[in-house]
This record gives sequence, structure tokens and C-alpha cells, in this order.
Amino acid sequence: WESVLLFVRNCISNGSKEVAVAAINCLQTTALCHGSK
Repeated sequence: WESVLLFVRNCISNGSKEVAVAAINCLQTTALCHGSK
């Protein structure tokens, strides 16, 4: 999870907020899928 947070942080610092938001949405979906099992 830490590497993912770092990736999102880098995206935000680079100005690509859309990429960060997309990554967060993807992570939330993945987390929900894993949590429902």
C-alpha cells in the first residue's frame, strides 16, 4: 500500500491529478472486490 500511496503522491506533485484520481478509484474497486470475498 505504501508504494501505491507514493505513486499517487508523485502523480499529484507532477500535476496529473486525473491519473491519481483514476488510480484511487481503481484501488477502491479492487479493495471492495477483495473485501467482499
